[in-house]
Amino acid sequence: MKWKNLKSFAIAVLLVLNAVFGVLVYIRYTDENYYDKELIENMTTLLSESDIVLAGNALSDKIVKLNVLVGTVSAAKTAEALTLMSGAAPESESDALVCRAGNAVYSHDGKNAFSYRRSDISEPDATGAVSVANADEEGRRAADAVWKFLSLDKIFTGEGKYKSKLICRDIRYSPSGGFFAAELALCTGGLETDNVLTAYLRDGVPLMIEGNLPLSVPESAMAVQEIGVLTVLLDEKAYVDTLPVKKTRILSQISYSYITWFDMNGKFYFTPICELRYESGELSRYDMITGERL
Repeated sequence: MKWKNLKSFAIAVLLVLNAVFGVLVYIRYTDENYYDKELIENMTTLLSESDIVLAGNALSDKIVKLNVLVGTVSAAKTAEALTLMSGAAPESESDALVCRAGNAVYSHDGKNAFSYRRSDISEPDATGAVSVANADEEGRRAADAVWKFLSLDKIFTGEGKYKSKLICRDIRYSPSGGFFAAELALCTGGLETDNVLTAYLRDGVPLMIEGNLPLSVPESAMAVQEIGVLTVLLDEKAYVDTLPVKKTRILSQISYSYITWFDMNGKFYFTPICELRYESGELSRYDMITGERL
């Protein structure tokens, strides 16, 4: 009888310990991944002192953690990518590698400056281009068309946080030229980068493409000490306090993206930035590594 009681007591103690352990794990998880509600409320009050109003759910209690993504660029990688695109062998011209395939000319500077042109047509003029009613659908079509046309699925082969795609920021139609002009951004790991292409397409076929596109996928993630969104907001408050014009600013969206840096050793870095968008159209951008306002 005593043994049975001891056994029951031991089981009860284990159950209590498991429950306590579960609570401690949950508390640690929430502390590491979420801001305290009181902290959010205090930040809202501080911003209001500078006439900055947070709209709706602009400020999430979820702590955003982003790494710096690192990749390498080289003449060999650039040549291989251009050959995949064009089917032709590259040649060196000035500071760029160039592939010619019939009337098509593919060019890249070895970092991120890219262009595709055709010698049999004049450069498209998007003056007078108008908004498109079904912009989302046409934008997806344009992004998919350029992705396939440039064989980017064979170049950007990363998965997970290295997975890349093109997304359409803006698309317009030229009634006089009969073509679409699309602004396409390279998106990696679910975040936009500052690598943007302008593509002109007629009937789903690119007429010209130019802009920034590193022809290499990030290969590793570098964990760094980054500043949080609350620090960004404090920096923004300090910046707004220096402005001569005092007015109410409604902060409607807080988002994140990557900017691209190159070093002298053939490496590039996708560095996270925080973007503060106001209802008025104003935009503030902060480097989340250095805290610098961009």
